[in-house]
Amino acid sequence: MNYTASQELIDILLRHGFIENTHIDWPDHIELLKERGEYDSGSIKRRFTKGRIVIMFDYINLYISYKRQQPFLREAYLPFYTLKTILFFLTRNSYDKEYILKHGSFNSFDKYVAETRNEESLMNHIQKNKFKMIKNNYQNFVFDV
Repeated sequence: MNYTASQELIDILLRHGFIENTHIDWPDHIELLKERGEYDSGSIKRRFTKGRIVIMFDYINLYISYKRQQPFLREAYLPFYTLKTILFFLTRNSYDKEYILKHGSFNSFDKYVAETRNEESLMNHIQKNKFKMIKNNYQNFVFDV
């Protein structure tokens, strides 16, 4: 499933602790939203943050960045697995976050978890235990949509 710049995605983000701060970048869009009473991705921009993750709805395009770096996602849709990884990432401690960023980032961590089974034999005991713990937590991570 893919998510687009929509009220559905906004509701998911807000349920998971994101804060809307559209007023920082686009105060006129907040006024437009208040006037219309509903969100229209074709004419209104939005901005949400949690921790160091910023998700911007630039009309129909989504831009997601971490630590004020260049956006790692610039698409018209957000894949389910990327949203899952972002929400999972935000629940983890700093060591787990570092591991996720080192091994695939947000766009490809799901693929890393699925394909690393073949590489486990090359890992030392500590690496293998860390991988298994994060893999198990990631695969069992469920979020409200």
